Amino acid sequence: MSDLPTGTSGERPRVALFQAFWRLHSSTVYSAQVLADSGYRVEVFLFTVDDSIPMSALNDAEGIFVHRIEAGKNFPRSAGGSSLPVPQLRRIFSALRRRAMMPLWSYVLLLLKSDKGLIPKDVLDQTIRAMDGQRYTAYIGIEKGGLIWAGAIARRRPTALIYSNLELYKRNHPFFVSSMWARRIKAAEEMNHARCWATIVQDPIRGNVLLDDNRITRSTRMLYVPTSRMGRPVSWKSRCWRRQLGIEEDKIVIVSHGMIAEGRFCIELAELAQAFPDNWLLVFHGFGERSIIHRISNIDTKQHVRLSLDLVDLAKEPEVMRSADISLVLYQNETQNDCLTGFSSEKLALSLQCGVPIIAFNYPSYEHIRDEGCGILVDDLSEIPRAASKILADYANYSSRAYRAFEKYYRFEANFQKVLAALNELN
Repeated sequence: MSDLPTGTSGERPRVALFQAFWRLHSSTVYSAQVLADSGYRVEVFLFTVDDSIPMSALNDAEGIFVHRIEAGKNFPRSAGGSSLPVPQLRRIFSALRRRAMMPLWSYVLLLLKSDKGLIPKDVLDQTIRAMDGQRYTAYIGIEKGGLIWAGAIARRRPTALIYSNLELYKRNHPFFVSSMWARRIKAAEEMNHARCWATIVQDPIRGNVLLDDNRITRSTRMLYVPTSRMGRPVSWKSRCWRRQLGIEEDKIVIVSHGMIAEGRFCIELAELAQAFPDNWLLVFHGFGERSIIHRISNIDTKQHVRLSLDLVDLAKEPEVMRSADISLVLYQNETQNDCLTGFSSEKLALSLQCGVPIIAFNYPSYEHIRDEGCGILVDDLSEIPRAASKILADYANYSSRAYRAFEKYYRFEANFQKVLAALNELN
């Protein structure tokens, strides 16, 4: 390491990453890794984060310290059925009264765009204790919950606040109309975003939508970091699926990577696969509810579908993807979050890192895929077989262009340099 930033005492300057109410994202892990490799001490704070997908790179890495914060138990309970003393009974009745008033109180907080209570007080107190009075260069709030948490800490211990947005959920998104809590999350996102020194988002199109939806009128520094992958292109071929799923060597493997759900066209793709040539297979890799897995199995009368349901560590994902020949990167177009995914799709970046050409819908933000010649854009699912045949007829060129596109657009270390340069201004 050379030319590393240093704090006033010669120690590593500190950056805190906050993530809450969301699955642990590869961007969180990669951000921590690059920051640590660049000389920062990285404190990662996680609260109610789904980390079911293993990401070992976040653990035991030099310069990275992970704090998994848990909320305390606020509602009093009796032990062993013993009688409760009067003071404890009063606390219980007080808690019940507050619970009855909660809907009205939540509505008032929503009108005020207050984030009070969204991150429990004891979580904030634990966070402050873990920080131990140290100075931080910046707090980076990852996704909405992380931003709200970072914003609450910044009010107690002021420092530069940065919002790292991953999911472009506008206020009319189904998630935000589902509950009062979700609507409060959106209002608190807007309130805290307005206080941010900088915003990290994947590309200018998504950035403009985000700023408009959050009603950001003041100047905020925009740092564009596409959803990317760490490391160099992966050229070695994997036999992972051929071993695990019993796939013959001469089969062409087309993969649908990620969520196995109707919203990812999995039922339609399983039906489409029944007309594939006999040497083509469609592999679904990811997590799916038992009901959707059962439906796919019933559709697959021609045995043209395989299911790969074991989730692997982030570092082992290339081994899975390199088992495929073509990758399907298909999203709905009902929301801008799903439509504008040309620079925000993990499986797109992974596919190109592994030299696997893609087939995607002809959406805005995907123009570079056509221009770089690393995949084919289609307007309808029925066009997939013809697109796959075209790729297979010139596979070596499509694959080599996929590697070049990865190097050009999707290397995380290169893309994150914008954030490092901004942070260095704060040191």
